[in-house]
Parts: sequence; C-alpha cells; structure tokens
Amino acid sequence: MSFAKAAAFALALQHAAAQWPSTLQHLNGTHLPPWLDHEGSAPGAFPWGDMTANNTNYYENWPETGVTRYYVFEIARGQCAPDGVDMECILVNNQFPGPLIEANWGDHIEITVTNRLDEGTAIHLHGFLQKGTPYMDGVPGVHQCPIAPGETFSANGFYGPIVVYGPTNAEYDEDLGPVMLGDWVHAYYQDLIDDLMAPFPNAKIPPSDNVLINGLNPYYGAMNASVAGFSVHSGKTYRIRLISAACSATMKFSIDDHEMTVIANDFVPVVPYKTDHVTLSVGQRTDILVTFNRDPSSAVWMRCFIAPCSEAQGQTEARAAIYYENADTEALPISMPGPNAYNTYCGNDDLAQSVPFYKITPPMPESTSVVPISAQVNGTHLLWYMAGRTFRTDYNKPMLMEAQKGNLDFPAILNAHNYGTNNSVLMVIENTGKMPHPMHLHGHNMFILAEGPCTDNNFVFGRTDGVAAADLGAPERDYGNCWDGHIVNPENPLRRDVFMLLPGEYIVVQWLQDNPGVWTLHCHLTWHSAAGFVLTVVERPDEIKQMQIPRQMTEQCDTWQAWTNQHVVHMTDDGI
Repeated sequence: MSFAKAAAFALALQHAAAQWPSTLQHLNGTHLPPWLDHEGSAPGAFPWGDMTANNTNYYENWPETGVTRYYVFEIARGQCAPDGVDMECILVNNQFPGPLIEANWGDHIEITVTNRLDEGTAIHLHGFLQKGTPYMDGVPGVHQCPIAPGETFSANGFYGPIVVYGPTNAEYDEDLGPVMLGDWVHAYYQDLIDDLMAPFPNAKIPPSDNVLINGLNPYYGAMNASVAGFSVHSGKTYRIRLISAACSATMKFSIDDHEMTVIANDFVPVVPYKTDHVTLSVGQRTDILVTFNRDPSSAVWMRCFIAPCSEAQGQTEARAAIYYENADTEALPISMPGPNAYNTYCGNDDLAQSVPFYKITPPMPESTSVVPISAQVNGTHLLWYMAGRTFRTDYNKPMLMEAQKGNLDFPAILNAHNYGTNNSVLMVIENTGKMPHPMHLHGHNMFILAEGPCTDNNFVFGRTDGVAAADLGAPERDYGNCWDGHIVNPENPLRRDVFMLLPGEYIVVQWLQDNPGVWTLHCHLTWHSAAGFVLTVVERPDEIKQMQIPRQMTEQCDTWQAWTNQHVVHMTDDGI
C-alpha cells in the first residue's frame, strides 16, 4: 500500500460515521454474554440445564425454556456507502448489516417482517433446520409465497447475524460476537441479473468490487468510509463467530501473528483443532477461539482475502483493526500478514481434521443417487443443471403447499426428487467443470462422507482401507464414475450444511430423512443458484399431507396473488 493510501485509510478510521448504524460496527459493540437472562430464571443457571455439547443429541433433544424472543424488522431501500461508494441498498430497520438476532438454545424466535420494498421479499434463517416447521424456511416458491409490498409477515423459528447461546465444547473468557464477511458489488442487483441471464454468448458473471468485514472496508482508501474495530484484553481467550454473507466469494480469514482454534462449523461443534487461516465459502460459518497474548499496547489486523477461485475485479482484501487494552485506537495497526493469509486453495479443511464433538454414526442409506453437475445452453441461455435438469420456481404455487394438498406430480422445471419414506439418502455429487460450488442443503446437516478428484479410474469397488462401497449396500449399486466407496471417518463423519465442491471433484453426502418437507439442495453462489443450480428434495410426502400449515401462509399467498394480478413480476432469474 502506498503512503497516500495508508494515510487516507487512517483518516477514514478516525472520522467516518455510518448513516446506517449497526452494533457490529462499534468498537465495543459486539461483546456478548454467555447466555440471555429472562424473567424467572435462576441467577447463574444455564438455560439449558444439564444438557452439554457431548451428552445430548441436539437433533432429537433440546431444552424447553418457554421463552419467545420477538424481533420486528422493516425491510426498505435506502442509501448506504459501506466502502465509501454511495449506492442504493436494502436495509433492515435502517441498518446494514441487519440487527443481531439472539436467543438461547431452546427459545422460540418470532420475527415480524414488514416489506417496504416495491417487490416481493422473504426471510430465511440460514442454518436453522426448521425441524417440524418447514413452512418457515422462507424460500419463495418452495415454502411460501413472497411477502407482497406493504404487507407484514411473522416468521417463527436479510443480511444480518444470528447467535444462539448454548453449551460450549471449549473454554474461553469472552465472546467477541459475530464477524460477518462478504464480497460487495456496486451495481444494482437487477442489472447484474439482467447481465447474467442475457442470451448466450452475451451472459456475464458479475464480479465483486470489494470485500467487507462487518459491513465496512474503504474502497481504495475512500475518505468517507471506515474499518471495523474490535477491543480485546491481553491474556484473554475470545470466541469469534465467523459468518460468510458473501454473494460469490470464497474467503480466507486470518489474524496477524495469532493462531486460531476452530470449535464449530455451521453450528456443529467439532473437536477443537488449530489453524492459522480459515476458509469460508458462501453461507459457511466457523466459530474460532483466539488467545490474545501480545503486549497490552498491541494492535493487529484481522484480514479477509478473496481467493482466486472467485470472480473479483476490485479490492480482494478487507481489514479490521483489533486493539489491545492500551493500544492507540486513533492509529491503524502496522502488523504483517501470516504465511497463509493469502492461501489460494479453495477447499474446506481436510475431512479427517474436522470431527464432530458429538458422535453420530450414519446408518446404511436406503437410497443412493448420483447427481452430475453441468452448465448447458438451452438454445438461448446458459443455465446450470443438476441430475440433468435446471430449475425455475413458481412464486404463486409453493411446492410445500402443493405437496400438502397431495399434488406431487411436479413439473420437470422444479427438479423435484421424491425420496419417499426412505430413512436415509446418500448422494454422490460430481463436478466435472472448472468452477467450485459451495453445496447447501436446507433442513439438514449433511454427513460429508468423502471428497476427491473425479476421474474414471477412481471407481473401484472392494477397497479395504476404511469403508468400501460394498459395506454400504449391494455391490452392484451405482456410485457413479468418481467415488470408490471409501468413507473418511465412517464412525463420526463431518456434519455441516454447506460444503465446498471443488472443480473436477466429487463429494459424497448423506442425510437422515427426519424432517418432512420440501427442501432445496443448491450451489450457494448467487450467480449459479440464480441460473437454475437447484434440486428440490421431497421428504416423506405422506407426512407432509398430514402437516398443519398455519393459515397465515395461505393468507400470504392470497395477498401475493392479488398483488401479482395488478403488477408484473420481473423474474429474470430462476426466482431463488
């Protein structure tokens, strides 16, 4: 960085004041408590009682606190300039990023959303499995109709963090709170989608212009922008909750001259392991512990770097300032990046390294399928295909509500895969292309059984190192041309809801069919999911038919239908 740019950076830190305030952007605004108190709770008592991170199957059991946490959100357009470039943004309660949602494990969350936009919207609590409440997952056209302009919707359970307090699997002194990482694009979203969905060969994948930490990062030294700041105390260990709110970037997170300990991935506690950088693709979350053991007058940089496998044309690094208790908060840190701060590998940590803290052994799958991924021109447009089909939603006929009526003969364009009453599904996802894909399944934590290069000579049955394909089912079962049947850590494989599928490779995932509903499995890169990269899972349709879907869901469809009778819905992409 040149001296001129460094000086501008320093002035930005001292003088910028956001007009779309967020508690995430205050120097001391993100230190969180160990749990939330509520009326009638015993002082010092855990809200979750004697449940711990290693004695409770949290997919089957959870505390009943009897507490509901209420939040009211107004979604509206407004001006913002998180990196110094003025643009129109979507704000939540006039904030960017949106307000922090907090709850204890076992609490209920009710969010009332009022749509002040001139188009439909929806809210999705990313990472919440919505067990027993699939109609609250928030995917328009799959679970619900969009919230019509001017209407209000209450969601039980936009760009904002969620923290759920619960038992810990590692000791620490303080919770530094959420750190939201994301790429940033200066153009208007609809213009980007119009470019993306232009007739082939004119389609353009929108590159990002910048990358933000907690919604801040000056664009090439912009004077009217700031950097995020954090305060720490020498000798203390802090929990930091990393959240990727990116659009299309895979990011590398590091803290200069400090080691990190990973304790959770995607809300799933793991056996702690040490690292000097964390890889997060779109939608992934990782909780880390950091012991700040430098001199009390120290100040260091927190870094977020966009990896080369992402589409980026502007700034590829964001920094936030971490100040020890005696540091000069009017000056920027001068620390240097570690050796892996700019690591270019886009995959997640090795499967053998990421071991869930609570052990669950996956059962033998009752259904297996091979899902190849491809990009094809359908005659006019470049679209993504999963298992030979692309996807486009129908906002006026949510799939879950159709399934509840017994209408399971879905059009091919909805790419529905009905797995019936099978207790467990195993899927081999093959990526023979040249782009990475963070694969996300709603409603479930997937077992990540295996990953590797996708070459024809990989397909050999009968291996003896680990678990072979023959041990999972009939030897003649088709596992595709990539996977040989070997499972990494078969007794307790990694569980998470987003996992990176690298170019030319495959991943093997498995999930338990314990959450009746219609769920989307998709690439979390915005520009891929917008172009049809979606598969829908119909889970236990007989139980969906018996489901009591709240009346407010049908009423919302009525108001949406009435609005669309008077307005044209500009849906250039697939609607997800």
